[in-house]
Amino acid sequence: MWRAGGIVLLPDDPQLRVRDETALGQSTLIAASPVQLGERLRRFSDPWDGRADRVIIVLGGRLPVAVRDSALAIACNQLLISYGSTETGSIAIGDSASIDRHVGAVGHVRHGVIVEIVDDRKQPVAAGQLGLVRIKADLMSAGYAEALPGQGSSHFDAGYFYPGDIGRLLDDGLLAIEGRRGDTFNVGGWKVNAVDLEARLAFLPGVDDLAACVMPLAEGDLLTIAVVTRDTVDLKAVAEHIRVKLPKGRTFHLVRIRSIPRNAMGKIPRAMIANKLTALYGASRNNLSKIAPNA
Repeated sequence: MWRAGGIVLLPDDPQLRVRDETALGQSTLIAASPVQLGERLRRFSDPWDGRADRVIIVLGGRLPVAVRDSALAIACNQLLISYGSTETGSIAIGDSASIDRHVGAVGHVRHGVIVEIVDDRKQPVAAGQLGLVRIKADLMSAGYAEALPGQGSSHFDAGYFYPGDIGRLLDDGLLAIEGRRGDTFNVGGWKVNAVDLEARLAFLPGVDDLAACVMPLAEGDLLTIAVVTRDTVDLKAVAEHIRVKLPKGRTFHLVRIRSIPRNAMGKIPRAMIANKLTALYGASRNNLSKIAPNA
């Protein structure tokens, strides 16, 4: 990116945030995660200078339709999606129009890269079927393979790299990511994909950022939406906006937090957030109304 004269939005870089307005207006090439891009689009909602000559590449996560549409309207002429990792390099790339075909689309698999979707027994599944993503690419080295086996959900096995993502590979090579293994919740028989839910809730009025998790309370699991807002934002109004986007009758708890933690790739540690909130509320629904919705 730098060699091409582009700008890379790094996580937690306060100096870059100070320079944003001038830097983004002068750039012709930007790389950012969907979350970072969404933050800039909210902050700079007027049309950006140089929009017609600018390309934005989104990396590190699924691209919500609302973020895509806002970016194309005010920030860039072309918006690309790219998927990959340090261990494998770039795996797939494509135009953001592909998310109209599948909400989790991250582009077509590159030449020379092998991507397979496998079941729990590590057997390939049919095209379009959901499963665990595994990758084999030229960039992968024996050094990586020897150093990383068995480290959590992201590791090498039998020459393949398992990034821990759940996805599907369509018959024309379009790769779609459904989320991480820990991104799908079963809340009393209601299956909730946290990534899908967060995409549906993108650009809620007054909400700067949000994350979905499940608090394991004594009375049962409770879907929880943690939002980052100004103190003046009415959470009851935010809750109403969320309620209309959920199946009728589904319950959830809304809590305001200072910030959403993420790793360098923009992934949300949902279990950590849920555990902290559960500890705050004393692991009981009876306490939910007794504590101010801030954490």
